[in-house]
Amino acid sequence: MITRDELLASLEHETLLCKHLFSRLPDRALDYRPAPGMRTTLELLRYLSFAPLGFAKVVAVSNAFFGGDWSGFHKEQKRTAAMPSEGFPAEMDRQMEGFRTLLKGIPEEKFVTQQLVPPWGTNRTLGALLIDLCLKTLVAYRMQLFLYAKQAGNSNLNTGDCWAGVHYEDS
Repeated sequence: MITRDELLASLEHETLLCKHLFSRLPDRALDYRPAPGMRTTLELLRYLSFAPLGFAKVVAVSNAFFGGDWSGFHKEQKRTAAMPSEGFPAEMDRQMEGFRTLLKGIPEEKFVTQQLVPPWGTNRTLGALLIDLCLKTLVAYRMQLFLYAKQAGNSNLNTGDCWAGVHYEDS
């Protein structure tokens, strides 16, 4: 099982990748929408800047999945609803600090042993549920940001940009 510190390291890595990809967005990418009904790049940035921590607060703090209070998630969503694109790196840093504070407050024993049953019915430990909802959200939407950046015109993006947060020049 993954430890709290390992989860924090993975969340940190994904946060850095998202900020790197943001720095590689081409001009006019913010309004890019791959198809009707999909988020624009700016909407995607806003979602990335609040949803992973919002899910963590729902699971670890309010137990909203189990009939609790979703106000923490909605508060995060409202806070970033009008975020300008240039606010994205700072919001990602703020979110990461929120993860540090939240996870450091969970005893390791509780992280690996507390059993929760989310609405989809699969019994999970608190740590596993945080991986499923927070880390996987960051990974999935980071990949979407990578694809948006490429589709919006940055054809120079490569594997290093997506997975390592560095741009390797083709040889």
